[in-house]
Amino acid sequence: MKLCSFFFSTILLATNIVFGNENNFTEKAFDQSNTLSGKVYIDMDHNSILSTNDTGLQGTRVFAYEDVNKNGLLDDSDRKVGTTETDANGDYTFDIPAITAHTSRTKIAASSDDAVQNEPGGIMILDSESEPGIREIGLRFLDLDIPQGAKIASASLKISIAHHAGEFIEIIVKGQASDNPSTFTNQEYNIGNRPRTQITADFYSSVTPNEFQELEIDGIEAIIQEIIDRPGWEEGNALVLIIADFFADMYMFDGGFPAELIINYEDQSDVTYIVTPDLSSVDPVYQLSSEQYQLVTVAINGERNNIDFGFNQPVISSTDLTINELNQATMEIWPKPTTGPINILLNGIQLDQNFSVNVFSINGKLVTTEKINIGSNNQAHCNLSSLSKGTYIVQLTDGSSFFSDKVILQ
Repeated sequence: MKLCSFFFSTILLATNIVFGNENNFTEKAFDQSNTLSGKVYIDMDHNSILSTNDTGLQGTRVFAYEDVNKNGLLDDSDRKVGTTETDANGDYTFDIPAITAHTSRTKIAASSDDAVQNEPGGIMILDSESEPGIREIGLRFLDLDIPQGAKIASASLKISIAHHAGEFIEIIVKGQASDNPSTFTNQEYNIGNRPRTQITADFYSSVTPNEFQELEIDGIEAIIQEIIDRPGWEEGNALVLIIADFFADMYMFDGGFPAELIINYEDQSDVTYIVTPDLSSVDPVYQLSSEQYQLVTVAINGERNNIDFGFNQPVISSTDLTINELNQATMEIWPKPTTGPINILLNGIQLDQNFSVNVFSINGKLVTTEKINIGSNNQAHCNLSSLSKGTYIVQLTDGSSFFSDKVILQ
């Protein structure tokens, strides 16, 4: 049976998921979550900083990706792990399932990855079945997707033996103390000359004499831990286990019964995400005033807030008022809330000219615009009673500078 990788979007619907093929696959369990949150807002004062004057942008889609290759860029190798929309206040939240518990199952995949070294003489045999006598058996497992420093919860080795004279068997297991060991060759003592781990595991079990049977050798997690704790260990490396002083016959890869290594481990590494708004969900009159992509790193079961994205308001129409003059001015709107009529006061300058008043819905859609005259008393009047009840953004602009305020229509 061949196991296929699911698309990562399945993660949000499943407790466990399987990646890999029939010789090497990993089952991942999602038993914790990471929380990402922030706001998409209209940058009322164009300072690219979320402030009390800014208004949330409702209905904006936001995407979260896992930065799989940790290069800080959104590329084809990254996985989308969440899609959400901002609420009426422009806020959004992701609760992303976090992978912590893993089960890695790896089988011998080639003839040269299991071998027998007979004694005396250290003669190497790459064959389908070992023979009785004192020997060492080498087993090389490829492409282990275990990160350096992961916590090994348990580990076992499944082998198939052809027969054994007694009713009890003793097996001694060691590991090769190397970061990424090479495959076996016919060179004498190719197993015996390999460096060994400091930790050894002794396995005792009752067996049925002279019958084919499968054994699962457990208790080897300390050996695996020593190997993957090596400074030079990297995810995707190979690992060699050595069965020493073995007296039973054992089937090998060519005999159709490859050995299998099963490792249960926990990965508590930080996770890096890339968060970005979907620009197609925002009215095109708005221009992003912040970075489009934000890179955040979160510890397992951690939380990251204030991942915010600002959009500048559009500027419509034009007059002859200078920027320096407008920089000295402030705008007031009253009453708040209103049933429709509003008063606009522009303080700080003396003028008598036309402006544009643009009214936007809370999700950024321009709903109405009109020309008004700011008279010598610096005041003007508008009526919003034709609009539906709700929250609006009123923008006063001369085409190059503007003033904005939020109004609730009752």
